[in-house]
Amino acid sequence: MCNASLREGVLPASQKAAIITPVVKKSGLAVEEPQSYRPISNLTFLSKVIERIVAEQVRAHLVECDLMLPVQSAYRQGHSTETAVLKVISDIIYAADSQKILGLLDMSAAFDTVNHKILLCRLQESFDVRGQALQWLSSFLTDRTQAVAFAGSISTPQMLVCGIPQGSILGPLLFVLYTADVLKIAANHGVCIHAYADDMQTYASCTATDQQTTTICLLACVLDIAKWMSSNWLKLNADKTEFIWLGTHQKLVMLHIGCQTINPVDKVRDLGVTIDNELTMDAHVANVVRSCFYQLRQLRSIRRSLTV
Repeated sequence: MCNASLREGVLPASQKAAIITPVVKKSGLAVEEPQSYRPISNLTFLSKVIERIVAEQVRAHLVECDLMLPVQSAYRQGHSTETAVLKVISDIIYAADSQKILGLLDMSAAFDTVNHKILLCRLQESFDVRGQALQWLSSFLTDRTQAVAFAGSISTPQMLVCGIPQGSILGPLLFVLYTADVLKIAANHGVCIHAYADDMQTYASCTATDQQTTTICLLACVLDIAKWMSSNWLKLNADKTEFIWLGTHQKLVMLHIGCQTINPVDKVRDLGVTIDNELTMDAHVANVVRSCFYQLRQLRSIRRSLTV
């Protein structure tokens, strides 16, 4: 069945129906607010089997042709959130004698607004995906339906006009290829950037006297990224985009993205790691210890039921 699908360049319509399970993004968010949920797609078993086959072939093509940008850590062998954070922190520590500004860019509903026509065009022109492979990917993306399951009820299925399913195997990889140009924009501005899927970290170093110039350069880069996203059906979420000055105590500079004013913060959470502005890692260690003690208390409450 998998071979027939690939040979004919078609994913059957029966394998393109998803049931959405809304999952709260993190504890503490208001459960009555729709934006507090992440829409996870439950797909058929056969669909995921075929997706895995296609994803492996796409990755092999990208590696063989050296098409994956080195500053993207997602869905690559030997790369992970751990290596992404290590790369960013290592670069920052390497420039120990300079002031550093780190910006964590956040996208609004990134996976849900991907334009299928733009994605297919980009796959063909930038990543040399053509012929039967492009035909199958077009079939995978188009004519998808989804229904939402919540509180014991299921909504009426709706046809999707854009987006790639969260919870799929192939979707996140396609999103990485869709947003590859963002990394090139940062390079054109001379700003360092490292990404893990839709989590992007931009950073730059400067002397104390060049703070303003570096801030303007980084801001120009972020504004160009925001413009690119706007023209590609994506949106940079200024409310959740954070900036932090790293190094010794210094005068903080306010940043403006569009009509939004962003004040640099004392600490940020980057791919699960809390980074403070003096790189002491005290806040991160405190969070890890707090989590460990919570788990130990959970074990303590049931220890009488456990054997030695």
